Amino acid sequence: MRHIPLNIINLSIVVGARFQGPLGAIVACIGLVGAPVILMMICGALYSRYGDASWLRGPLSGLAAAASGLIIAVVAKLVTPMFRRRHVAALVFIFAAFISVGFLRFPLWAVLFILGPLSIAVFWWRRR
Repeated sequence: MRHIPLNIINLSIVVGARFQGPLGAIVACIGLVGAPVILMMICGALYSRYGDASWLRGPLSGLAAAASGLIIAVVAKLVTPMFRRRHVAALVFIFAAFISVGFLRFPLWAVLFILGPLSIAVFWWRRR
């Protein structure tokens, strides 16, 4: 059996549940993600109020470039094992989603609504 490491949110839920039951799990999860969610809500409110300010265009452009670079780095790290193992079907779905959203400008929710169940069905069928 393969060992799958827990992510930090799952770990907080497990520890909270272990010490205080279901309420501890809820409080531990809220304690972990609560502050970042509030911070992002404040940033969103500030952006909606001051997003059109000319003095913010430069910093926001730099921030957008940095965020794009981080996303590209994460995608490259996640896709590398698929290229090594030659998961052709997974790569087809990845490129289909990328082209649909990035170039054809389909809404992300529609692409996920269609490709999500379709990819699950394909991999379920291949596994049988």
